[in-house]
Amino acid sequence: YADVVRMMTDSLVDNEAMRFGECAVSLGFVTPDDVTLALARQVRRKIVSCLQWTRVERGFDPDVRALSKNNRYPCAPKPLLVEGIRKFFDSTRLLPVLGPHLQKYLLLEGRADEVATRCGFSDREEACLTTMDGAATLADVLTSGGPGGLSGAETALLLGSLVLLEEVSVHD
Repeated sequence: YADVVRMMTDSLVDNEAMRFGECAVSLGFVTPDDVTLALARQVRRKIVSCLQWTRVERGFDPDVRALSKNNRYPCAPKPLLVEGIRKFFDSTRLLPVLGPHLQKYLLLEGRADEVATRCGFSDREEACLTTMDGAATLADVLTSGGPGGLSGAETALLLGSLVLLEEVSVHD
């Protein structure tokens, strides 16, 4: 660590800023693939952690060039959102999402295996998706857990994810 920091400091003196990963690679501590993987994980953690906030401010920067500067570590958004929902949502945060739809019927937007892949769901969650054919209400699925044998909390998180990601339609 000290060698990497020393190299970074020396590069600043020479008017050439080096990132930690670049220095670690040039000193032979890690490979470029190690750095890429670590940075992708870091981006993933940062995006998922955004879902912990219950109060947010948002804005929009219409400058398309802003996207091209930092688009080096793309992540599939739906699995990230599912991960964040699992990690940071509880019954208090799920109630406004699920409550208005409890007596409505659920219809999955696509085949269960496709939705499961798109969202990063487990095999047990995928099994539960097969019950969302328009014949059961959200309350029915929530109480039964479906064929995947999910707990009530797991089912609520799954249903919340599906509603928020618009992977299920709800109708009377």
